[in-house]
Amino acid sequence: MTPISPLYFGSVSSNNNIVITEEAYKELERIQQITAQTNGEIAFLMFGTEKENGTVWLDTVVSTYNPANVTSANFKELNPTLNKYLDMIKKGEFPEKQIVVHGHSHGRTNVSDNFSFGDLISYVEMTNLDFTFRQREKAETMGVLLAPSGDINFIMYENNPAYEGFYTFPNVYLRHNDGSAKTLPAYQKGNYITKNSLTI
Repeated sequence: MTPISPLYFGSVSSNNNIVITEEAYKELERIQQITAQTNGEIAFLMFGTEKENGTVWLDTVVSTYNPANVTSANFKELNPTLNKYLDMIKKGEFPEKQIVVHGHSHGRTNVSDNFSFGDLISYVEMTNLDFTFRQREKAETMGVLLAPSGDINFIMYENNPAYEGFYTFPNVYLRHNDGSAKTLPAYQKGNYITKNSLTI
């Protein structure tokens, strides 16, 4: 569970904004509230689409809302939902490129605003799974961490050898039902590890 600071990752293009609908955001707030009450990690999935301009639009959150413990989240109960969605993608049931987000919350510790090494491994595994839908025109995978600070930190793993690595999404927005938008905190408020601040 070694903490890994996101400050040393790359950043995606400024065109690759994340937009979360109001309904999906309410579910993220519920997960954050339960995590704060129990200090246990909660697993969830987010589904959405990538628009032509590169914006990622997320409108669905699926979770059992059951906290595990302070150092792990349990995705086992979400696998049937994930597999059903992936089958739909394979069958070509969506006209737009689909986004599959592997998400979880962190309970509060002195380093829990950061990703863990285990988090990064799980994101790589998600990206590299041998799904037949993995043609880029059909789907992309991402990860997100709901940090105790309130930051909503999206990440992607790029396995292209030319620019392999982890990339963050600094621009995250809440889209209200009336069409208005609000900037959400991403990589802003957390207690992120720097080379001079690591104390566990």
